[in-house]
Amino acid sequence: MEQYDDNLDENKVKPISKLLLSAYITNTNQSIVYLLKIFYLTETNYIQQYLSCFFYEYFRKNNTNVLVSVFIEVLLTIEKYEKVFIDQTFYWLSLNKKHFDEQQLDLVILIIAHLINNISDSKLLYPILLQISYNKDFAEKIKVIINNINEIIEFEPKENYLTVLNLLDK
Repeated sequence: MEQYDDNLDENKVKPISKLLLSAYITNTNQSIVYLLKIFYLTETNYIQQYLSCFFYEYFRKNNTNVLVSVFIEVLLTIEKYEKVFIDQTFYWLSLNKKHFDEQQLDLVILIIAHLINNISDSKLLYPILLQISYNKDFAEKIKVIINNINEIIEFEPKENYLTVLNLLDK
């Protein structure tokens, strides 16, 4: 099992990415999180360009469930780049058409739950929710969530995701 410390070492980017592309890494989640952190937190243009190409290739060829599963963990560590990361994640999901619709809705729900957990004032939350890019097919479901924000905010943070899912089932 691969272990990564909190120090982001740009020298590890190429070996990790090559191992991921060749499917030799068993814990892809941890490796993807590590590379995403480097991608968003490094100042080195070469590394950013390399990782941009890597993520394009990786998410085009592989199941993008890993991206949805690590989304919140990465989002919490790259505070200044949240909007860019959200938009980029939707793009990467779109590269793999096989599971795109379900993953896109899952991601929108995760984003909304994250925002609700971190912004308790619904007046501040509405404009942020309206900026999220999502598939037009989900517009009605997103409207249901937005219209019920005050109800969702009343719950504990860990219950928000389930509350959002329950609203979508109505």
